[in-house]
Amino acid sequence: MPYLNGGQLTQHAGRLLDGQLHNVAFELAQTFATLHAANIYHGDIKPDNILVSGDGRLQVADPLGNGFGCTFLFSQNHGGTPGYWAPEVRSGASISSTGDVYSYGATLYQLLTGRTPQDGQRFDPRGEGYAHLRVICEIISVCCDANPACRPTMLEICLMLQGKRWSDILAARKKHEEQLAAVSFVVALGILVGLLGRMAWKAG
Repeated sequence: MPYLNGGQLTQHAGRLLDGQLHNVAFELAQTFATLHAANIYHGDIKPDNILVSGDGRLQVADPLGNGFGCTFLFSQNHGGTPGYWAPEVRSGASISSTGDVYSYGATLYQLLTGRTPQDGQRFDPRGEGYAHLRVICEIISVCCDANPACRPTMLEICLMLQGKRWSDILAARKKHEEQLAAVSFVVALGILVGLLGRMAWKAG
């Protein structure tokens, strides 16, 4: 990993302009979406593990021992850092894409507020004076949902940062799930009809 002379992103927490924070959020979401598409989970997303180059480029560090290698070699590996790790990871669950999403949300919270996240914290930056950053606040809130199934994917986060509302994404999710259920039902029905037909043929 090349040395980046801009240091850790932590030093910029609470000091980024609104546009800078939006750009950082989008670049990181794209990076982790690419990793997740390859079934690679970082396992320890936090500002300390994001490096800044002299020209402002970002590079994710330490995919971690918990990330690339351990995703493949040690499927039951646990990882993370208190305050950033998802509740289920803190309780012993393996690293996962949904765990990364939680850590990403906690990271955005620190970059926005300058405050280090704590275990058990309720992430609601709108109530802390940041309501003008509606999209960033909403992303932090949904990423840090205690229920992993209720969190967005990194691709969905990219869509939110491009202007799509979370409610619309949830509606599209529900429609997709209903379509999959309908297809599964038709396939199962076809198999059942085929089996019954074969049984009737044999009985005849």
